[in-house]
Amino acid sequence: MRAKPSFPRCARRRSRSAARARAPRMLLLRRAHARHRAQVNAWVGELLQAKGKDIYRMKGVLALKDTPTKFVFQAVHMQMNGEMLGPWAPGEKRESKLVFIGKDLNRQELSEALDACLAK
Repeated sequence: MRAKPSFPRCARRRSRSAARARAPRMLLLRRAHARHRAQVNAWVGELLQAKGKDIYRMKGVLALKDTPTKFVFQAVHMQMNGEMLGPWAPGEKRESKLVFIGKDLNRQELSEALDACLAK
C-alpha cells in the first residue's frame, strides 16, 4: 500500500483556495434603468472576445432605451444570439437581468461595464 504524499498544511490550503477561485460560479446582475442597445452589443461582443473561454453561459432579459419590448439573449462561450420577445406587461418592472455562469468572473468589473451602458 502506498502512503499519500505529505504536503505542508499551508500548501494544501493555498491549493484549495486557488481551485475555488477557478471553480465555475454564477453571477446575477439586475439593473432598474434602460440600457443603450448599441453600447450593450459592443460591451457583450468585447466581453465574449476577451473572456469567452471562461464564460460557459450567459443569458438575460434587457430593458432597452426607446424600445417597448424585452430583448432576450443567450450566449455560450463566444456564440451569442438574441431577439425581441414581446412587450413588457402592464405594471411589470422594466429591469435588465443578466446571468453569467463561468470561471474567473469579476462581479465589480461586470457591474461597472453594464452600468456604463446606462441610457441617459
